[in-house]
Amino acid sequence: WLVDVHLKFKLHEETFFLAVDIIDRYLAVTRVTRSQLQLVGVTAMLLAAKYEAIWAPEVKDCIHISANTYTRDDILKMERSITAALQFKLTQPTPFPLLARLLEVTDADQATRHTAFFFLEHAVLDYKHLHHLPSQLANSALYLANVMLRKPDAWPYTLSYYSKSQAHEFRHCAKE
Repeated sequence: WLVDVHLKFKLHEETFFLAVDIIDRYLAVTRVTRSQLQLVGVTAMLLAAKYEAIWAPEVKDCIHISANTYTRDDILKMERSITAALQFKLTQPTPFPLLARLLEVTDADQATRHTAFFFLEHAVLDYKHLHHLPSQLANSALYLANVMLRKPDAWPYTLSYYSKSQAHEFRHCAKE
């Protein structure tokens, strides 16, 4: 559902990854009922969009996208709850800009870009990847793309240099 919201609002990829991070961090410190999960998701997307996007959706758009399940006050209350629980620390490193930078420095082709982002997006959807650092997720996504596309060197010197990582340092993440 969150992916659909992201696509419907035509937000940047950075916004999606930040929203997922906000949700994960909020749920780590606050107990939420199942009926409030959608409210947390749409509010996290709104917060992330306010931070990352030039044109963030309006609260009325969030109400509409959640099928009028929540009111304006519900969303604004949740926004205050999330920002307070996170102590207004919305910015966190996410794997997206790290992967984008690695793709840029290696002048990656479209197939590599799409495959790497596929692996990264898959990792974001799986709870077991929460314990990995954003850099490990980004490195693993590109490493796996290079392996899948049968590149002669899945982790060349350029990637080691710019990521400051060797393949053995994120191998466990890539295996997962």
